Formats: sequence, C-alpha cells, structure tokens
Amino acid sequence: MRLLHRRRPSLPSVETEEDVADAADEQDPRALIYARYGLWNYVVDERKTDPTYKKLIRAGKNLRGLIRTSLFKRLESSVKAFRESIDRQVRVHRNFLAALDNNIVAAGERAMDILEGEVDETDDALRAFLEQLQEAEAERSFGYDIGAFRVEELRAGVEHDLKTFEFIQSLVTEERIPAKRDEKLQEFLRRLPDLVADGKLLVFTEYQDTAKYVFDHLPESIKRDARLVTGDTEHPERIVQLFAPKANDDYQLRPGERELKLLVSTDVLSEGLNLQDCSRVLNYDLHWNPVRLIQRFGRVDRIGSEHEVVHAYNFLPEKAAERELALHEKLASRIKEFNAILGMDGQVLDRKERVNPEAMYAIYEERSGKHLGRFEVGEAEVFGVSLAEAEEFFRELREREPAEYERIRSLRDGIRTARRTGEAKVLVLCRAGSFIRLYVRDLKDQPVDIDTTDALALLKCEPDEAVAELPGQLNRILTGVKLALINEVDELWRQRRTRPPLSRGQQYVRDELDKLRNARPDLDIDGQVARLMEAVTGTRQRRFQRACERLKRDKVAGEALLRRVRQLYYDCALHIERAAREEEEVEERVPRILAVAALV
Repeated sequence: MRLLHRRRPSLPSVETEEDVADAADEQDPRALIYARYGLWNYVVDERKTDPTYKKLIRAGKNLRGLIRTSLFKRLESSVKAFRESIDRQVRVHRNFLAALDNNIVAAGERAMDILEGEVDETDDALRAFLEQLQEAEAERSFGYDIGAFRVEELRAGVEHDLKTFEFIQSLVTEERIPAKRDEKLQEFLRRLPDLVADGKLLVFTEYQDTAKYVFDHLPESIKRDARLVTGDTEHPERIVQLFAPKANDDYQLRPGERELKLLVSTDVLSEGLNLQDCSRVLNYDLHWNPVRLIQRFGRVDRIGSEHEVVHAYNFLPEKAAERELALHEKLASRIKEFNAILGMDGQVLDRKERVNPEAMYAIYEERSGKHLGRFEVGEAEVFGVSLAEAEEFFRELREREPAEYERIRSLRDGIRTARRTGEAKVLVLCRAGSFIRLYVRDLKDQPVDIDTTDALALLKCEPDEAVAELPGQLNRILTGVKLALINEVDELWRQRRTRPPLSRGQQYVRDELDKLRNARPDLDIDGQVARLMEAVTGTRQRRFQRACERLKRDKVAGEALLRRVRQLYYDCALHIERAAREEEEVEERVPRILAVAALV
C-alpha cells in the first residue's frame, strides 16, 4: 500500500496542501514519485511562463491524484484488475523511457494510446513505435520540446517509478496470488450456491477485468447457466431476454436455448433494462457514486417485479484499502451532502432525477440488514483513468475552484461556440424534459454517424483557445434538429400512452374490475369503475403495484376487490396522479436546445 503513496521528489515542485501532508508522513524510499504525471516539476525555469508548459501545472496536480486513486480503486475491485493496471504501468513507463532516449517527451492523450502498445526488443518494433510517436507529434497531437525539460532528472524519476512498478508487479503475479488464494473471490464462490439455489443473481463490478476474472472462475455447474456482459459483449439484449424472459415481453425460449440464472456484468447493464425476473443483486466492488449503486439495484426493483422482497449484497473494501480510499466514508458523506444541499428528494445528476431516501440509507446501513448490497460503453477511460475517477475530479473542482464550477453550472441554455478543427460538424445537445439527445450534423444538415464518446472528444480544447466564427448555415441546421427532437419526443409519448408498463398484479386487477363492470353495470353508473381502471393501468407507483400483486396472490375478486382498490386509490393518491401526469407531459414535451458546438 505505502508504495502507491506519492513520494515528493528532491527537486523544485508546485506546493500543494497534499504535498505538505505527504511530506509529513513517514515515507518508503521506494514509494512512487509519479514523475510521468508531474512533468511540470521538470520544466526548466525559463519555459515555465510559456502557456504550452504552464498548463502542465493543473494537469500534473489532477493526474497524479487520479492515477493513484485509480490504482487503489482497482486493487479494491480485484487482484486481477490491479494486476492488469500494474502491467500497463510497467509497459507505459518502459515505452516512455524509450521515447525519451530518442528525444521525444511523449505526453498527451494520443501519446498515451501509443505508449500502451506492446513493444518488443527487436529493432523493427522499436523503430515502428518511434515512427508512431513522431507521426503523432507531427500532427500536433502532442509536441513538447525536449529542451524545455531537465531530461536527466525526468529520466531518473521515471526510472525510479518503473522499478517500483516492476517490484509491485513481482508481488501480484498469478503464481504468487493464484485464484485459490484470493480471499475475496473465494468468499464469493463459497456463498454463490446459496445465492442462486432458489432464484437469480445479478453481479455488478465497475471493471471489465474483474468481471471476466469472476466469470472465468465460476464452477462449471453454475457457469452453464451464466453469462458475462461487458462493453465488448455482442447482442447483450439477447442475453437479457434469456436472463429475464418474463420482464421482456414473456420471451419464449427457442430450441437449444436455456434460461439463465446468473449474470456477471459491468455497469453496461445498470441503466434502462428490465431484469426484474431476478431478486438478488451483488456489488462485487463499490462505485464512487451512490446513485450508480441505486441504478444497479433498480434493474431488479422495478415495475413488473413479482418479488415481495429484493435483496442486494455488497463487498465492502478490505480494511487497508478502505483506509486509503475512504470509499465507505466518502459515499456516506455524499449521501449526507445530497440531503443537505439538494434536499432528501432533490436532484442528483439531472433536474428530473430523484433520490429514493430509503434506498440511499440502505446502501451502507449494515445494522439494518437492508443494505443494498440503454447499453453504454463500459470501461471508458481518459488518460487511463475510468469515468469513476473523472467524476471524482469534477467533485474536487467544486471544492478547489468553486467560482469556475459555479460558472459552468450556471451557464444558460442555448449557448453556442465554435472551434477551428476542419471537422465540418455541428454538435447540438437537446433536452425535452428528462429526454436528452446529442445530435451531430454536417454543415449540409445531414446526420453524422459517430459514437457519442468520439463526438464529445472533438470538443476537447485548452481554456485559452480562441473561439472561431459560427457557420452561416447554423440557424438552418438548428431548425432541422429541433424538428427532429419534437418528432422523437412525440413518438416516445405515443409509445408511453399506447403501451403502459403493467405489472401482472395490475393486469389482474384491471381484468377483475372489467369483469365486475360487465356483470354489475349498476356499480358503474357514475363511472367510478372506469376511473379506477384508468388509474390502475396508468400508475407506475411501486407501492400500488405491490398491493395489486397481493390482491392477485390472495385471489381477491368482485365487490371485495372494488372496495380494496377504491381505498388504494385514495391511499396512494391516484386521484391527483392523473392531473400530475398531464402537467408532467406538458413539461416533458417542451423541446430545448441546451448547447451548440460548431467544428469548422
């Protein structure tokens, strides 16, 4: 653990509170300097006022902390994830030194992609590697003058870190820590048979390396009814159907298919999917964001679940890792922060997002016995750091530069900007209520097929970059985008109205009320049965749905059912929900353009 702490190098440095605190601690001489992530420390004095090198101050502060945190976080996840990270660091540091020996300071995002590649000992491989770096430098993807650095000191710092990473690498090899000695994995495997004995289990982890590691070590008797789902998985929707056929339009198994009992997944499955055939969720590691944990739990605790109780289990960080990460403490603190700043039912990441207070407190309330225990790209990384650490960076921005944070937060809707990149594209971020969509058009107003992550990467720039002129055809493009947004939102609302998501309990109550209305038309003289049926089919309220499931289970029918549903109608405030839904629809269907970026 102590080797991952940052040891202050014996050279001029930018002082921070963290530096002073680190210096006060007893340090292992082998502890990492993180030299490659603190290039500013090695810039010669006469170049420190140059804007190209001045920006390394902020980058160094952020990256050192993010890399260190990322290493601890992956160690908390699994020995496999940590091993992969250390192997990557060894490879990157060796390649960085090879570049430095050839008068190239390989820094920046494009350089990182090249540094992570495998380079063997042959002259041809080294020559190809250096040619890649030189081509990238010529394209101005990065381009730092070797003369701007104290090269020997930089080389010494990187060599020091390489030796430390190689030493750590020797401690965590598969030979030294085989799966049978991995206590976390073995504890999971020990509990697994009971978790899948009479139901289904959904296992979440933040890292793809961990997911594959866990899946690879499943017993064969369980693995045959299990699947691995990551960002690389093809056709995950087919796996979802096999795991939760009832929740997915009562999917009928085809010849040769078998229903699944276990999924091991990254957060690729944490949003927008129906997995409520399952009643158990296990978090193999903990995400920085408590809302993400609730999203994971929300895959099974949702409309249509037939389970009275849904269980979730958490692997908390090992004590030494928790001391370094304070993950449990930070998450608990953030829950309190939501309550203090946003209110118990306030917005977290989005103006329409709500936090369930019971779920928030249940995540880590060990004594209560209730702790919680649209496909997206998994394992997205920036400079080798996962999105979890990127989120942490923005939280730190609020504390470190509150004025800048507030400026960004208070930007008005409809802001426009332009960059000179030669891409000839326009990115338009739109919102209609909770529906958010990024449209990408070329300058002829034709849709551009581009991944959202790649599109956003085109916007990355330095704070002092000059703004280009907006293209003359921009208003025509925005008019077309707004019409496209209106059409998409209209279609979404048509689908929502024509096919409400009913649970089986709601279907039972609706059908029984319909039978009663036909058998006893006198009970519906004032239209009360029709109003109740409309409320039953229109609400998504979890409390009401569970009550309907109990009515179905107890086979309540006739006038007894009518009395019970009438009472629920008022107890669950369904009499005001219709008006609220109509008001919500008006708000949800108002199209707005949030931001526009033209790449000219």
